[in-house]
Amino acid sequence: MIASARKPVTGRLVLFVLLSMFGVVILVNGIFMYFALSTHPGEIVGDAYNKGLRYNATLADAARQQARGWRPELRFIPRGPRTGFIQLHMKRADGSPVTGLEIQAMLRRPADSAHDRMIKFFPSDPGTYRAELTVPLSGNWDINLTALRHKKRVYRLERRLWMD
Repeated sequence: MIASARKPVTGRLVLFVLLSMFGVVILVNGIFMYFALSTHPGEIVGDAYNKGLRYNATLADAARQQARGWRPELRFIPRGPRTGFIQLHMKRADGSPVTGLEIQAMLRRPADSAHDRMIKFFPSDPGTYRAELTVPLSGNWDINLTALRHKKRVYRLERRLWMD
């Protein structure tokens, strides 16, 4: 038989191996944490807790909006690359135009909040509201419209737009 010369396992060796394993785990977790926090703010919906508490009021608002029977027609009229007009035409259930509204909108980029912006609509014809729009990037954009009458919200509309 051939005898091999093996080093004995000492306390220092065990301590070194144990600390090395924990060091690798902590290093990898630190790298993951850095990329997770630096690439996404982590908050999808601002003030989510209070919005959750107001959920029943949100459902009641949606039921009142549905009962009005208004029919919105939203379209983007291009004037050039990533520029043009957004036009909202609001009709009642009987087809008559809805006038006297103040239309505000938030234009959001689904993947990045750095380009979010407020848009103010102006009446152009009875029941028709227009806003000029230029966006910095092509792709999907979400528009959240709010119609106000006497400073009180009477209608909400959310749509996704594609900008070339």
